[in-house]
Amino acid sequence: MSKDLAERHGDALIDDEAVRQKIFDVIYESALRPEEYCGIFFLLRNVFCGAACGIFHHDIPEGECWIMPSAGFKLRFLSLYQHGYGRKDPWWRSGSFGGGTGAVLNGENLMPPHELVQCDFYENWLKPQGLIHWLAGVLSVEQSSITYFAVLRNRQGIPFGRREKELMRTLLPHLKRSLYVHNEMAKVQMKHEANFEALNYLPLAVFCVDRHGEVLNSNSAGWDMLSLGNGIMLKENKLSAVSPTETAKLRDLVTRAGKGAIHQKDKLVGRVALSREAGFAPLSATVSAVSLSKPPMHDGSPAALVFVSDPACEVQANENWLKSFFGLTPTEAKVAALIADGLCLNEISKRLCIGVGTARTHLKRVFNKTGTSRQAELVRLALSGPAHMVSLQDVPAQAGTFV
Repeated sequence: MSKDLAERHGDALIDDEAVRQKIFDVIYESALRPEEYCGIFFLLRNVFCGAACGIFHHDIPEGECWIMPSAGFKLRFLSLYQHGYGRKDPWWRSGSFGGGTGAVLNGENLMPPHELVQCDFYENWLKPQGLIHWLAGVLSVEQSSITYFAVLRNRQGIPFGRREKELMRTLLPHLKRSLYVHNEMAKVQMKHEANFEALNYLPLAVFCVDRHGEVLNSNSAGWDMLSLGNGIMLKENKLSAVSPTETAKLRDLVTRAGKGAIHQKDKLVGRVALSREAGFAPLSATVSAVSLSKPPMHDGSPAALVFVSDPACEVQANENWLKSFFGLTPTEAKVAALIADGLCLNEISKRLCIGVGTARTHLKRVFNKTGTSRQAELVRLALSGPAHMVSLQDVPAQAGTFV
């Protein structure tokens, strides 16, 4: 966002078509990058010569109010607005939002300043921030909620006039469309983050790559495996094996996955063993195509998922999940987890420093609580459900951007 735009004021925006178009361009460009969207509100605050501005949301049935995104408000007062003062907002309570989407409202017309300064909202929310003048444009009116953009000036500023209202009317359609785009982009981003958050529970390494083998994202097990550099690693951000021959095989599978990404019926493309240092069994890499409903938009589009497993990695049952799901005591959960790990009662009693009879009693209680009657059934239950997933308390956040 250029400094010259941020310093332009309302008159310049109305009178200069080129400057106005630049502002619109910035609004739309920022909407495509959720992490940068808040920046346009600092621009709009300056364009209106305001002290603060933001998107105000009011959920009528729930009585909930909040301001987001915003610029210029102190964090404490954003929280106060959400947790009480939003319902005391005299401009909102005036009931003047019936004009519908596109309506522009001036605070002085809704409540004269001499009345405003006498209310609790002014004394405890506006005054501490030095705010008093208010101008708003309605973005959407639904049956149960209203969303509007508002800009506020301090006591040293002059009230909003005709030119600012004209500016607000000019901006509203663009701001409304950009807010919609921003929300949709944010939903997509959160969906991708949630997808890979789910994969972090797996002990299996999962890599999302483009058709050249460049890693777009990975779960925590994948980043951990790459950090070891034993069997699979990154070279120029591409998945690579120790052996050039194995690297060529892996990348060939990825390329084939990319070519068949559209309406792929058989997603599984193939497997390749990745040799490691002496004393370590090879890793097993399975390549699967990513099903796309439309042709890839660019070279960096997701083309394949590469699943890499380590045969030496022991799959252990999650004691916390066993406790919470089946109501097991801590000791019962330990016994169930150790049974799932293949230990016998004698080994379990030694591990937990309890007698074999006591271990057997705990096991019977586990059978009763889990609805199983044999150790084989208990093992299958513990390793087939969420009990074998990784505990995320021990998983550090990993970098990675899904493209």
